[in-house]
Amino acid sequence: FDVLSVSLGLYLKLRVRIDHPDNLIDDLSDIKIDWDPITSEDEGQLKNPRYNLVTLSAAFLASQCKKKLPMMHIDCHVDVPIGCGLGSSGASIIAGVVLANEACKIGLSREEMLQYAIVIEGFGDNVAASMFGGFTICPTPLELTQYMQGAAAYLKDIRNNGAYMEVFKHCPELQLLKSFDVLN
Repeated sequence: FDVLSVSLGLYLKLRVRIDHPDNLIDDLSDIKIDWDPITSEDEGQLKNPRYNLVTLSAAFLASQCKKKLPMMHIDCHVDVPIGCGLGSSGASIIAGVVLANEACKIGLSREEMLQYAIVIEGFGDNVAASMFGGFTICPTPLELTQYMQGAAAYLKDIRNNGAYMEVFKHCPELQLLKSFDVLN
């Protein structure tokens, strides 16, 4: 896996509106998401919360922490080109993990959120640069690789049925590593 990364001056920015924090959802389809800029070829996946990496990542973290996401409307503006190898997936995953951490009041540190992001992404380089900025060295700890297959199955099930809490069984609880280092 790649371990070195550098952040660029390209951003993924979210504006999130939660009208009723106690109005919790069972299905990702209840989240509304707008994406700018968007091309017609990307629209189906980016505006569908069952396929969007921001909402999928938020659902993953929420379910792992046994929380439900509140109903929300997300406006997303992205400068990172999609599908060009510049880290759009890493930026989306970090945005989703941070979104769930804040919306569900989970209280994870940036280092802890990064571990969940690595499990979702499958490697740490792009998500580490998105989380911490600058130049990062982030090897994927062997201990995290055992969760990656479960996370992939989990995300596939969410896409198929949208009920993110019901497919929680596919991914074991992540035991956060005590000695996890990311060099900036």
